[in-house]
Amino acid sequence: MDQTIRNILNTIISQAPSREAREYAQVALNMNMKGETLKTQILYIRANLSTWRGETAREAKKFLVAVTS
Repeated sequence: MDQTIRNILNTIISQAPSREAREYAQVALNMNMKGETLKTQILYIRANLSTWRGETAREAKKFLVAVTS
């Protein structure tokens, strides 16, 4: 797993208000997901970040969209 993705997932774990998003991010890190499995997990994470606001949230969401596009 790319270090940038690890950093974003750690940011989500520490800052996102959604318990589900934090749990999905933690599972992705713990299982060291890659490829299509990671992309699918990121889609679940993104689906649970709608209430997260602010500059950090915007940057993280933008990165996650780019990774899954």
